Amino acid sequence: MSADEQETRRHAEHDVDPRVDLALERTVLALERTQLAWIRTALGLLATAVAMDKGLEIIRHARIAAGVALVRHAHVVGLAVIAVTLLLFAGATADYHRHGARLAKILGTPTQETNWALWQSLFLILLGTVIFVLLLFDQPLIPPPQ
Repeated sequence: MSADEQETRRHAEHDVDPRVDLALERTVLALERTQLAWIRTALGLLATAVAMDKGLEIIRHARIAAGVALVRHAHVVGLAVIAVTLLLFAGATADYHRHGARLAKILGTPTQETNWALWQSLFLILLGTVIFVLLLFDQPLIPPPQ
């Protein structure tokens, strides 16, 4: 930022209504609150997907023992839920990053500044991917009846 731009900004800050700054702060906090809600939702969906995967595996083995199994792979539902969760969450994280960069530009702060919500989002995407791969190549908890 040049010296003229800094001087103009300094004079403009004195002329601006302080409610504008408060509105921008509320917008930043709302953006973080929304992303943290996505994190909470994604964690719930990941836990649900793992529970569904393992629960359906037990049901499948019981049906194999009874001779009425219709599905060869019980992982399909759990893996599908995890895949959809990861896609939705990756989109939400990209949207969060885009809005954060736009707000940083408005506030005049560096866009390289990262915050905890973005790091948590990226960690959760990595965790979900690891869970997906582990379930994809998982050995059954209960060996199939012979």
